Amino acid sequence: MGYSHEHLQLWRRKGKICSPEIFDVYFRLSVPKGEMSLQEINSILSLAKDEEAFASALLELNNTGKITVFLDRFQDYTEEIISPDDIGHITNVLMDIGDLFPDDRKEMFGTENSMRVLRIFYQLTKRLEGQDERYLALKTAIEKCTQSLYTMVHQVGVKGQEHGKFTSSDRQLELEESRTVSGSQLIELEQLVCAKIKEWAKDGRLEEHPKLPLILFSWKSWTEDGGKEVLVYASELVKSDPGLIKFIKSFLSKSFTHSSADYVTKTNWRMNLDSIRSFMSVDNIEPRIRALRESDEFNELSENARLAVTTFIDTFDGKLKDW
Repeated sequence: MGYSHEHLQLWRRKGKICSPEIFDVYFRLSVPKGEMSLQEINSILSLAKDEEAFASALLELNNTGKITVFLDRFQDYTEEIISPDDIGHITNVLMDIGDLFPDDRKEMFGTENSMRVLRIFYQLTKRLEGQDERYLALKTAIEKCTQSLYTMVHQVGVKGQEHGKFTSSDRQLELEESRTVSGSQLIELEQLVCAKIKEWAKDGRLEEHPKLPLILFSWKSWTEDGGKEVLVYASELVKSDPGLIKFIKSFLSKSFTHSSADYVTKTNWRMNLDSIRSFMSVDNIEPRIRALRESDEFNELSENARLAVTTFIDTFDGKLKDW
């Protein structure tokens, strides 16, 4: 008489013809391009105990454009099929390579891969016994991580929301014992991530990260000095013109609109100057950015860099809405 999301997961996992994702396969007699067979999914999941092999398999899916499909289908297995013994191995791998997955949302209501990874983490870690075990799994994954940064920032940031951080004051919080980790454990995880951020800042990788603003906001929030170290980092970064361009380019974002007169969704580029003001004076950098716009070197910049410079100036001048 009815069915739920859990039924859909079960049908997909068993390859049932009543699953919308499986239905067409029965009549094509083959797996559509870009999709994955049950055999392929199960084969990859069987590698979970071998972290190197599992990571290699996921990176191959990333190269062939199938990683998003896999992350979606993976969630059909997290609640009961994945062995508890494999949870630590899986979280270690996803924490380490999560940033390598494409995270460009192409549709108005699309989901980014970082959110898919976040859901998988939540679904797996909630099966672990108690806060101590969940804390140890997250701590181990963070300590072993070398290739990603935003994934760990995202994971710990969401755990902070359970404790009332980054949320509205009227939100009803879960009981302490129902939260993923305790308050003291959360602080330790935040400090571990801050140490990783500092490593990336020191060796130059941080300025190249596409999620730089989100990482900086978290770093600023989790430091005991009120974010002074973060402000110093941002100030040093923008001293050079290439560094300034990298900084404002990271604040360039896009939104999607669709009116009744549109045949397709429109992509709109925007820049939040208030977010930039969290790290430096917009009035101080505006003359330099305007000079870059008028210079001969402007046309030699990358397309995204030119777009960032133009969007900054148009927003500053009021031609575009300051989001």
